[in-house]
Amino acid sequence: MLDGLKDILCFSQFYKQRQQRETSLTVSERVSFKGAMFREHVYVKIIFIVSVLSISLSVILLKRIRNHHEVISNTEPTYFSANKSLENQLKQRETKILIHTGPTDSSTIKSLKNKLKERETTIKEIAEFKQNNPGVKQLPKVIGIGVKKCGTGGVISFLANHHPLIKVPWQVQTETFFFGSSRTKGGPDAYRAFFPPTNSMELGMEKTPIYFVHSDLDIPSAIKNMVPEAKLLLIVCDPTKRTFSDYTHERVRLDLYNDRLIAKYNTFEDYVNEYLPKVQRLLQKSQNNLTSYQDDLKTQNMLIKLHSTDLAATLISTGLYIYHIQRWKKLYNESNLLIIDGENFREDTGAVIENIQDFLGIPKLLWKEDFVKNPDTGFYCFRKFTEKHLNESYVETEDELKTSLKCLGKSKGRTRNGAKHASPETLERLKQFYKPYNEAFYREMGQTYKWL
Repeated sequence: MLDGLKDILCFSQFYKQRQQRETSLTVSERVSFKGAMFREHVYVKIIFIVSVLSISLSVILLKRIRNHHEVISNTEPTYFSANKSLENQLKQRETKILIHTGPTDSSTIKSLKNKLKERETTIKEIAEFKQNNPGVKQLPKVIGIGVKKCGTGGVISFLANHHPLIKVPWQVQTETFFFGSSRTKGGPDAYRAFFPPTNSMELGMEKTPIYFVHSDLDIPSAIKNMVPEAKLLLIVCDPTKRTFSDYTHERVRLDLYNDRLIAKYNTFEDYVNEYLPKVQRLLQKSQNNLTSYQDDLKTQNMLIKLHSTDLAATLISTGLYIYHIQRWKKLYNESNLLIIDGENFREDTGAVIENIQDFLGIPKLLWKEDFVKNPDTGFYCFRKFTEKHLNESYVETEDELKTSLKCLGKSKGRTRNGAKHASPETLERLKQFYKPYNEAFYREMGQTYKWL
């Protein structure tokens, strides 16, 4: 384009010079000169027209290039859109991948690898011992005495399903209801019949949560006399949450067994509105005094007899732990009674399970690392920790993780997972009611829980 402009200027200048020379020529020379000038004039016009067309085409081409660039900037061709869609899908998939990053410290990795080897060795030794020593029927060495809806089922389920030394009476779903019932009259033989054979390494275990608050005041001494070497597990939890969970459990019983004793109250609010004043009046009648609760046998008797006089009231009275614990502490201490905070069990399941194994004096084969939260429920499940989890580059998809998890049944955590709700006002009423009794329980236990 620039070359064309230069040609036009050159011919124009040349044309002016020829016009100046024309005045000094003869007639014949002028005719010849004019013919040459005409031809040159035509050539100049042709070059001019070609140059103008060239410039115009260049301008049009530049405009089209610019417009095409704007189109590409604002919209994507199908090919790029497809790739973008694929990229988004990959990003979404990445969000479903859980990366298990192992410890980077070499000494820690080495220690855990040794620990894993020791665990596998111990498991093999136990299996060999069990093969050579099938065991005999024995009385249990571990009894879960309560509290209902605080996690007793979760504790015994994790131990019985994943620790090779814990044996439970599955035929009665781990609960024998032996003490405090007519079954007690059958004596040790009747109780022993519930349990599978165990050898000298294994521990028979059962849990019946109502033992802690049952109407028979002599249950602690009955257990102590019949199974003197047994160790007891007691799981306590926020009594406000426990009451709501118990009510929800009873509502389920309505569908399963048509049990209308408590489920006749259509809402938790209806139940609390009727029964909280009842329990408060009963406590006033018993003249309970939280400063002398240790000797307040009148209140203790009144509360445990509710199981036979007004069972619906026990949804609230069960949470008055300070009175129920007194009869157990007369016969059991820290060496044979482990008190577990149910809220801690839910928030740090593995740590609690480790502590229980230490208390029972059995090999610690279930570790904190074995418990992983279920992405769907938020509750801890069992997933055996292995050497592959030490590799910082080890990855598994969320679906793969869920497949490997061994979780509690769907009946667990009905109210803790947020699926069931109670009005904040009703929960606050219960919280204020339990507050002085919780404080007394804290003082008695020498520790502070999270329930205030």
